[in-house]
Amino acid sequence: MFERELARICGLYSGLTVIFSQGPKDGGGDTMTVLGLVLEILGSCKVEDSFRRALDRVDGLAVSPAMQIRQSIAKLVASDLALLQRNFRRHSFGELATSQTLQSIASTLKPTSLREEMLAHADDELRHSKLFSALAKSLQQSTGYTDCEDFSWILDDDRRFVENYAGDIVEFICNVFAAEVRSHSFVTSYITALRADDSAQAKRICKVLARILDDEGRHIGYTGRYINQWMASNLDLAESLERSFKAFDRNSWVDIAGTAQFFYERA
Repeated sequence: MFERELARICGLYSGLTVIFSQGPKDGGGDTMTVLGLVLEILGSCKVEDSFRRALDRVDGLAVSPAMQIRQSIAKLVASDLALLQRNFRRHSFGELATSQTLQSIASTLKPTSLREEMLAHADDELRHSKLFSALAKSLQQSTGYTDCEDFSWILDDDRRFVENYAGDIVEFICNVFAAEVRSHSFVTSYITALRADDSAQAKRICKVLARILDDEGRHIGYTGRYINQWMASNLDLAESLERSFKAFDRNSWVDIAGTAQFFYERA
């Protein structure tokens, strides 16, 4: 028992070593801040100073736990089609879970523009789930790799969240906003890494990811506008935003551990 667990830990360490060894050595890559991204998406909308300050506070927590790790994983994923297949299948489950959660929470609201935008968002996420699933199946034809990893826990986690939802729509929208910033970041990282591959397959994947990225930008836009409006009404959401970004930062560590586990199981 001890020997097996020690071997597993050593395997995970080896997997992480692979990840870090692929990291960018020049510090390059996408370095846009959360504030910069949100300002770009919101365009002419007047962004409240309090919202700006809150975004500055969470900037270090916005995407993966560290910029180098995020860039390293994206580069590694782009160079390993089996890993890309596995990640796309995982994202399919994640998008489906988000769609179901948005639908459930929206159903608790009275008919409002927010409710309609959340339902439209849920439709987008369901479409993304199908797109990621189709990409994973397409890659399987190239790799011959069969991914048996159980991602049902993602659906279970979101189901428990809905069951325990206490009705705080403002906190929920802060969570959604943070999730969409993180999604926009990892999709951008995938596209950036895949563009180094001139193959027809990479170009086809980038085209699909670009469609998803456009949707993620719209999702950041509408949630950001509501948060901005609430903060303009003197509602202090700095702590809520920080909690949300910290939660998704922890999720990034789950992603990193899953990538390391992938290499360990193939070793």
